[in-house]
Amino acid sequence: MGSGTSRLTGTGTTKIRAAAAAKRAAEEVAWNKVEAAMSGGATSSVPPPAGHDDDDDGHFEVRSTSQYDHDDVDFGESIKIDAGARDGMLVDRSVDVEAERLRQEKAASTIQSKARQRSVRNSLALSTEDRNKVLEPTWRTCGGEAIEKLLENVCLIDAQYLIDLVEQADGKERKCRLPRQQALPEHAKITIKSLDRLKCWAAPNSLPILVLSYPWLEADHPDPNGWLLRLLRPVLKLMLRQAKTYSADATIGCMLDYGSLPQHGSDGIKRSIDDERIFKMGLLEMHGWYSHPYTHVLLITSPLPTDDEYSNTKEYHQRGWCYYEMRMSSLVKHRTLFWDVAKLHASYPDAETVEIAEDYFACGRLMAAKRPVPMSPDEVAKEFRERSQRTDEQMLSFSYADDLEPVIDLYRRGFIHAIESFPELSPKGSQIDFKALSWGDDEEGTLVRAWTYATKHCNPTSNVRVNLARNRFSKGAKDRLSLVFMNKIALHGI
Repeated sequence: MGSGTSRLTGTGTTKIRAAAAAKRAAEEVAWNKVEAAMSGGATSSVPPPAGHDDDDDGHFEVRSTSQYDHDDVDFGESIKIDAGARDGMLVDRSVDVEAERLRQEKAASTIQSKARQRSVRNSLALSTEDRNKVLEPTWRTCGGEAIEKLLENVCLIDAQYLIDLVEQADGKERKCRLPRQQALPEHAKITIKSLDRLKCWAAPNSLPILVLSYPWLEADHPDPNGWLLRLLRPVLKLMLRQAKTYSADATIGCMLDYGSLPQHGSDGIKRSIDDERIFKMGLLEMHGWYSHPYTHVLLITSPLPTDDEYSNTKEYHQRGWCYYEMRMSSLVKHRTLFWDVAKLHASYPDAETVEIAEDYFACGRLMAAKRPVPMSPDEVAKEFRERSQRTDEQMLSFSYADDLEPVIDLYRRGFIHAIESFPELSPKGSQIDFKALSWGDDEEGTLVRAWTYATKHCNPTSNVRVNLARNRFSKGAKDRLSLVFMNKIALHGI
């Protein structure tokens, strides 16, 4: 850069300062004119407030005072008002103050976010013992209160109980079969009364809760022979091992619908009236478990077992309920908490029988599932209805056809809830993170429709920030996406 244009030295600085001084003198003259007009002709000696211009058509331009932080930089966006309307000027000045407040709030939020990221990175470089000395439990900052409300109609299952079920059956003829919720022993349940066992968890940006998305093998029992529990055991062990570093009494709570909600019995016994009421209430709130930004969601996409007979042989991606859970889980979930168990077993083929040496953090990165592009409720409804009519690989089926429309409505309610509740469930400065997902122009239309729906139908408690940086959008796609975000839903990066 030549010395003639330098901001720091030389004639460039002198010219800029002279221009700024002339500008301020013009402002003072203009302000005195207005003061004289409003006082009947007397010239006021009160200096003008910073950020006022007198333009050629007799109006004032009220700008953010931040534009004068640097003499040669104009940050403000002009708002014209009548020079003789004192009240109107004061109103517009208050609008300007609000804009400045929002600018400063955004800057502070960015600083908080970067500081938290540095803290997390620094803590991960420490030993487990030293890390636990500096990390704070996440229950309060990562939306634990929302989990407490969900537990009014749903219970979590203690991870240790599920591990014991498998290990007690190993090497024996009997099957490891999970009892229905009503038959679970009390020590296997995590309820409001035993919530302290979860509140000591301190792994950054997460809660000690594992939510399962898996295919049911039979209509009356999802896992009659223990296939699911055996797939699940290594994940439960590595998470439980991490929890024990915070407290000897700590555990992981699992949301597995057959054991978490009241069920009909496999012997034909129906739910009681009270159980039916709890079941329906829990089902209406089910999206809260999957869409919560800081619960771990584990997709069970592994091939179905071949050594047993069962009635429902459709794979994960052909199941209507699984599709709903996967879509719901990927809306606002923290990028490190959306897992696929098939990835773990692909890397560790003997994981069901051999202890995995890698820790929770390393295995979490290994199990990271491919993140689908968020879809609007209207688009999901269309896909559900079209694919439910198909009979090929692209089918979406339900064991009970009547589930189709209720699930479409559950997604709509869950989509709105996920966006609206994100700010109150997340630490300050958090954003919905879609960075570096290799999305490009092919995904643009789906994203536009999703966030257009969100800006029209969602009213979050405070600003929601969405980050689409480091993807593969063309300049045109970036421009079109930027136009979608408005009101309290803002695009933070692209």
